[in-house]
Order: sequence, then C-alpha cells, then structure tokens
Amino acid sequence: MSARKSSLGAVAALAMIATVVMVPAAGADELPVGGADGTITSPEQADPELTVEYWTPQRMRAAQPPESPSTPFRTRIRTRSAAPTAKMPADYTEQETVLTQPKAPLGKAAYSKSDDTKVTAVGAVNGKVFYRDPALDHDSRCSAAAVNTPKKTVVLTAGHCVISARSKKWVKNWVFVPGYKDGQAPHGKFAAKKMRTTPEWTKYNFSVDGVVGDVAMVETAPNSKGKKVVDEVGGHGLIAGGPLNFHALMVGYPSDIKEGEQVSFFEGDGKSYDWGERRFSTIAGSKFGVGASGGPWLAHYSKEAEVGYVRGLSSFGPQDDSFMGSPYFNTQLKDLYAATESKATK
Repeated sequence: MSARKSSLGAVAALAMIATVVMVPAAGADELPVGGADGTITSPEQADPELTVEYWTPQRMRAAQPPESPSTPFRTRIRTRSAAPTAKMPADYTEQETVLTQPKAPLGKAAYSKSDDTKVTAVGAVNGKVFYRDPALDHDSRCSAAAVNTPKKTVVLTAGHCVISARSKKWVKNWVFVPGYKDGQAPHGKFAAKKMRTTPEWTKYNFSVDGVVGDVAMVETAPNSKGKKVVDEVGGHGLIAGGPLNFHALMVGYPSDIKEGEQVSFFEGDGKSYDWGERRFSTIAGSKFGVGASGGPWLAHYSKEAEVGYVRGLSSFGPQDDSFMGSPYFNTQLKDLYAATESKATK
C-alpha cells in the first residue's frame, strides 16, 4: 500500500492532517477557542526567525505527508440528526462573490481574466507548508498558496494543516515556502504569525461536518529580506460561492508524484459530490493524494500572469485517489477573509 493510500480514507477519506513542535510558539499548546467573528484564531506565534532556522533543507526533504488517525476513517464518518452548523441552502450554492483580485508577481504580465488551458508551468505563488504536530513525533508538510489581500501576508491552505485532527491543537513551527523544489527555498521562508480556521473543522475534524470547514488562512511574517509574501511571489485572487461545477487548475505537492519534491498540477472539471447532508466539489483523474492537501484549485487561470482565482482546495478523497474533493467556499470563507484582514497583525 502506498503512503498515499495509507493516509486517505474512503467514502470520504481525508488526504489530510497537521503537525507540531521544536520552536516554542506562544500559546501553541492551547486548545483552539472560537471568537465572535465566526472563526478559530491561534495566539500570535513567537520567534519567526527561529521557526525559519529550524527548517533546513534536510528537514524539509524529510518531512512526511499528513497522516490520518489510527482509527480507520470509515468508523469516524458520522452525520448528526441536528442541522449541521453551516447548513447550506437547498441548492447548496451561494451567489458568487469575488473577495480579492489576483496579483501577478514582478516580471510577469498584469493579470487579465482568462480561462487558459494546456498549462505547462505554474509560478512560485504556490508552495509547500512545513510544520510539527503536537500529537505526532515528526515533521510534516502540506501544500498552500499566497493570496492577494490588502495586507499582502496571507497564505491559504487546509484546516487540517493548522489544527491537528488527533490533538485538536494548533500545529507548531509552521512555515510557507513558495516555489519549493528539492529542499530549496528560492523566495525565502514565511513563518506563521497567526493561523485561522473554521469552527467546523476544529470541532468535527474527520467527518462530513468537519470537512465542510477544512480551510485555513495564515498571516505570515516577512522573509529574511524583509519582503511580504505577496510582494515576493504575487498572490491568487479568491472567490466564494458560485457553482460547484467549474474548470480548475489543481496545484500541489502530492507524495506519489515526483516524491512531493516538485510542484505538480492538473487541469480538470469540478463535479458536484454528495456526502451525507453535504455537497462538495470533486475533480477526477489527478491522482493527487497526501501531500497535495491544502493546494489551490484555480479558476480563470492566466498562464502569462501565473495566477488565478482560488475556488477550492485539495482536502479529501477515496483510497484509490480516483478523485480529490474540496469544501465548498461559502460564508465560512468570507468570515475567514474578513477576520484575517480586519485583525491582521502588523
């Protein structure tokens, strides 16, 4: 059985989980507590310089993809008789809302809305996340991407890449490496300052009611050159709502493709997928498994600008990796975005 298959569950197996600690982060061992803004926010993380120093090329190469709990995932699938926390309308869609526009990196053409296909390369706006989990005893990794917000510091990834499903605690030593390749960080490393995710992921984790909220936004510190992440590599735009079926470019670092040491991408058409009382977007044929968790699903991608709009992310899939699923970006995402921008640290 491949590493991918041992980590993903079926009828909804999650390609996910987070990780934790060497460098002490202020409050990182505390159980997450929700706020009035509808999000779960970590304490401000301490010592970003030490976090960056921890992630040597050797440690980054050795980091493991997210693991699923030792209990078989199928035993954890549950739907509750009470209405789910974020119950969607009958048609499971909301009006499409553009939360933020893409920003091309320096040296690339300015973004113009496109539906380019036959993509042959993707930019450094996409990258890898590294961290340690309080419930595990090794370094771990996910995929992620920078998002263009007014603060220019935000990275989007999966909820299970910031809160451990086993311990339900914040991960530690979290760092984003845009354009990661074979242990190298060509644009530097961006350590977490604050992490945010949804109450659904925090409370229900590996279940249908948890996966609907499997998304996170992380405010990052500047790299060693003093540059913010979006100023360094550009940032994708962000769309909430809209149809579940859409053409997307999936980007990530799945373990069974190039050993997860180089970025992979796949073009596919999102399809509606019912799981219990919920509905998700899925894309078939990518063979993305563990390691791809948190990687963006991009709509209206421009090959010239190397950015697009994030409309989903890699979250869960069956054991055979025949498809990858994404939570539906709805009001939860809007809440995350609003909280991240209104309370972003300076």
